Amino acid sequence: MARSGAADRLDQVVFFTSRALSQAGQALFLVVLVITSGSGSSVAFGLSSVMAATMAGPLLFGLLAGSLADRLGPARAYLLGTLGRLSVITAGFLVLGRPELAWAVALGYSSVSQLYSPAEMAMVPLVERRSPARTHALLVVLQYVAQGLAVLLLAPVLLLTAGAAALLALAVTIYLAVLVLALVLNVRVRPREPEYRAPSRQAFSFRRTASFLTGDHRATYAFGSLAFVDVVAKCVIVALPAYLLAIAGPGRAGFIAVAIPAAVGAVLGMLWAGTQFRLPEAQRVMRATLLGAIVSLFALAGLESGLGLAGIVLQAANVTTSGVGFDADLALVLPVALLFGASISIAPIAARAVLSATAPHGQQARVFASQSTLSEILGIVPLLLAGLGTEVAGPQPTLGLVAVAGLGLLLVLEGNSTALAPHQAAPAPAESAAS
Repeated sequence: MARSGAADRLDQVVFFTSRALSQAGQALFLVVLVITSGSGSSVAFGLSSVMAATMAGPLLFGLLAGSLADRLGPARAYLLGTLGRLSVITAGFLVLGRPELAWAVALGYSSVSQLYSPAEMAMVPLVERRSPARTHALLVVLQYVAQGLAVLLLAPVLLLTAGAAALLALAVTIYLAVLVLALVLNVRVRPREPEYRAPSRQAFSFRRTASFLTGDHRATYAFGSLAFVDVVAKCVIVALPAYLLAIAGPGRAGFIAVAIPAAVGAVLGMLWAGTQFRLPEAQRVMRATLLGAIVSLFALAGLESGLGLAGIVLQAANVTTSGVGFDADLALVLPVALLFGASISIAPIAARAVLSATAPHGQQARVFASQSTLSEILGIVPLLLAGLGTEVAGPQPTLGLVAVAGLGLLLVLEGNSTALAPHQAAPAPAESAAS
């Protein structure tokens, strides 16, 4: 039976509202968790234990939960994951004032999120088949807006007026609303869900998923792009404070010079990806964004009292910057940060859109779970090396090494794409059986 456009739009409204609320509720919960873990006798140990517990979830349960999501179907797994998150957030009341237990709640939340997150990604083709890029762009926008409002507005007001318990109570209330929306979605998409559900004999096997990820050059490119962007984000966060101190000295000027153009670039990138991206251009877009990130990392690595080559050009042209009212060294950072922000925002949207459009039905959750788990595994060593490298050699060499690694990855992906022909985006019949 054909569905009306109004029915499709209602599904999308419910799904996107759920996304916004879940991100806000999660942000509030994590604020409480950070405050609680940092209130013990050892702030560093408390925070690091929570971070370690958060990273342990994908490593322990990521692949298993992705298989379970494909077996249940996206909507049922999304509902069950929402219920799991709500249960763990509610259990957060047990650790208020007991920072030694914060890591256990963090591990519980990270674990149930391994079912929730891939199921949410697998919902995309159920609610919007025609434009996955627009859907993923909107998901990213809603994530940032909801988290920003929660952390910058709601959390400070409630902490100052009512305390952490009120903050946690609001997070529970928000997730109750998310649970209701997940129930609505479960009912509305149930007639279409069976084709996205894998039979039990295949749901817990990754053979076909691995074959898809290695056999479709677009999927391989998307997989590599997502992994690299995740590593870059973590390494930049580690190296950024020392980097800004090196190029701008103490104060806010360096932060403003990097953060504002990077944010503008990210917004422009999301707008472009959500409105202009087309699947036939996927590999070209992913190649361009990888190159953009690599070039900007190399450029930032050359910054030390001015952008290496740009500084030489200015000197050769006998251009003086004295008395112009601003630091020309920092001005050189602006286009680089703009390019970096645009590249890092477009790359994951394009890559996730490719995976949503090309992954066989019944494998969507396993594909995204595999990507998330691999990113966590690949991110551990670079994260440690970024901290060590920044401490020993400085932030510029660290960023340069990340750029070199990205260039190597790009060459591998390009070589791989010339040897493979893309699979059809249609679901594999063997994976589309109902329960």
